[in-house]
Amino acid sequence: MGDEITDPKWRQLCELALLEMDPAELLQKIAAARSAILDRIEERVGQTNKEQTALRDALGTLSRLQKLAMSKMQTGTSKVPVRRITT
Repeated sequence: MGDEITDPKWRQLCELALLEMDPAELLQKIAAARSAILDRIEERVGQTNKEQTALRDALGTLSRLQKLAMSKMQTGTSKVPVRRITT
């Protein structure tokens, strides 16, 4: 999280999703994080190349988490495996 990132809301929502263990709750947190990322992408004001890369990377991570959560819900597994938070 560098100083050049002017709107950390999307990042905070991504971190909340990464920490969520319940697949149903995870899907809700992914939706909130994705919405905040897309809002930030549309703003474009003050974005650095580093932030643009972080936004794209976050969307990719959220997509992978969504697939995992959906798979866990289909198989009836109640918990998503613990993940490391990387920046």
